[in-house]
Amino acid sequence: MLRDTKLIFWKEWNSFKASDRSTFIVFSIIILIYSTLFTAHGATASSNAELLWWMFFSFLLCNILGNTLFVSERMTGSFEILLTCGLNRSAILLGKYFYMVLMVLALGTIPTIIATGFNYFLLNRGDCSFMGSIPLTGIAIFAITTLYSSAMTALVSLGMKNPRTSGFLGMLALLLPSTIFIASGYSLLITTVVTCSMGILLLGIAIRIMQGERILQPLNL
Repeated sequence: MLRDTKLIFWKEWNSFKASDRSTFIVFSIIILIYSTLFTAHGATASSNAELLWWMFFSFLLCNILGNTLFVSERMTGSFEILLTCGLNRSAILLGKYFYMVLMVLALGTIPTIIATGFNYFLLNRGDCSFMGSIPLTGIAIFAITTLYSSAMTALVSLGMKNPRTSGFLGMLALLLPSTIFIASGYSLLITTVVTCSMGILLLGIAIRIMQGERILQPLNL
């Protein structure tokens, strides 16, 4: 199973590298805009409103990647071809899940480091060391939300008969971690425990759905 998971992970990575230039342009624009907004507010800021923005940005990236990893493959039929390759079905889902998590984390932390360095070295806004200027609380919230939202995206993409609605429902799922964060008095510990627990539960449900996924889908005439 581990070998199959690694195989799917590198398959997605190679697909990303081999994709057309428009894919790279989209992700570059996202990184540029996020870096600019983050720098404008100061890289060391960690207000509750900005922590909620970290959550939103995680869901945005997960929905974009989820559309590529699950929705587009189901619409074109390549997902069914993947199921016939003799790979472990759980490994197929886990490979896509871990790829999504790592890609989203990379696209979130790279702009953060850029913005922090811009503030610290160019604008001389750093009141402490460079490492001390990195917003660790924001990164933690971003990582926690990514683990949850990646599982939710996979579940919604697999469970919905019409995969085109998965993006909208995935964005609605943002209400859970943000509500927990606000209701708990902006407690990072409570948000971490509840959100991660929900993420594990949703991932388990997605794996069960994946095991029962039909190779031949009915035609809608």
